[in-house]
Order: sequence, then structure tokens, then C-alpha cells
Amino acid sequence: MLWYSGTFKDWDLNNGTKPNEDDILVYGGQGDSELRPQFVLANQWHVASDMSKGYTGQEDYIPVELTVKCADGSEIAKPPPSTQNVGARPLLTDAEMERQYAVVYKRAAKHASQDEEINLV
Repeated sequence: MLWYSGTFKDWDLNNGTKPNEDDILVYGGQGDSELRPQFVLANQWHVASDMSKGYTGQEDYIPVELTVKCADGSEIAKPPPSTQNVGARPLLTDAEMERQYAVVYKRAAKHASQDEEINLV
């Protein structure tokens, strides 16, 4: 069964007729919430390593080139990127972010007791 995992925001394939997070044979996507499995790039699919003949590595899943197509051969047009969240919050430059962190550090240092330390890393 091919299904979308809301937990990992990817497409999963497992045996059976019900989604099962514990028995995923193949997964595709990088958590980018692809709307359809056809939109997952071919190099973003992974197969369970125990399904690969002769594989002796430690990873549970290994990369595999895979392209998903509709069984009837129809093509699905990828929708344009959403502009709904564009401008919803301003992005800070590196200098602006450093200034924000400096304010937080100064405020924390001002209220910290002599016995406490602030981790600046």
C-alpha cells in the first residue's frame, strides 16, 4: 500500500492494506510534504536494506533511484509554489539575528545569579 505519512511528511510503501509505520518497505521524500508521490524526486527514495540482496551495511534504508508514475499513464501537473506564507514573517539577516541573540544573552545575564552560567555556544 502506498500512503502519505503525516508524521514524517513523506510517502511510504508497505505490505498489506493498511498504513503501518512499523513495516515500511520504501519511503520517498525529504519531509517537504510533496502533494503526490509523483512529485518526489527520483533520488529521494529509499528501500529497506534487508530487501537488497547482499547488502551488509548498517543503515535501515538505502537510497534507490525510483520514479512514480500513474498506472494509466496520465500526467499530473505540479502546482505552482504557494505564496500564502510569503511575507508572513520577516526574515532576518545574519547581522540582525546576531543583534537579537545579543539582546537575549544580555537579558539572561542580567537576571542570572552568580552561580549560573550561560552557554553561549
